[in-house]
Amino acid sequence: MKIPTTTDIPQRYTWCLAGICYSSLAILPSFLSYAESYFNPAFLLENGTSVADLSRFERGNHQPAGVYRVDLWRNDEFIGSQDIVFESTTENTGDKSGGLMPCFNQVLLERIGLNSSAFPELAQQQNNKCINLLKAVPDATINFDFAAMRLNITIPQIALLSSAHG
Repeated sequence: MKIPTTTDIPQRYTWCLAGICYSSLAILPSFLSYAESYFNPAFLLENGTSVADLSRFERGNHQPAGVYRVDLWRNDEFIGSQDIVFESTTENTGDKSGGLMPCFNQVLLERIGLNSSAFPELAQQQNNKCINLLKAVPDATINFDFAAMRLNITIPQIALLSSAHG
């Protein structure tokens, strides 16, 4: 029978202590608290008097409203590239939309082949007025990918103009 010496005992405790330390490190991240990031815009200028409002970018993937040239797709069919006005929105237009909603007018609705006469509220709209397609056409969907500049519109067949192909 081997009698433990003083050098054997600390080594055994070292392995136990190491195991306890690694276990506690694995549990530690669950106790951490998370806070929102904040960037002080005063760091951008030396005097800090006139700084830009960067609050829009604190919310994540939000882009400024404006006119963007996008590839327009309707029901997985390429329509063409066009400059379209986008407004900021809280409605869901896709995870990659940047918080933007396309602003449709009568000319754009004709280009995508929408039968505006089937929807009385669309027929009454002026040409330059911004139309919310999601509210005007039941079951229509919009998915905008800001990085790819691709606007996917899905419109039910009943809402489209009938045109013969052949």
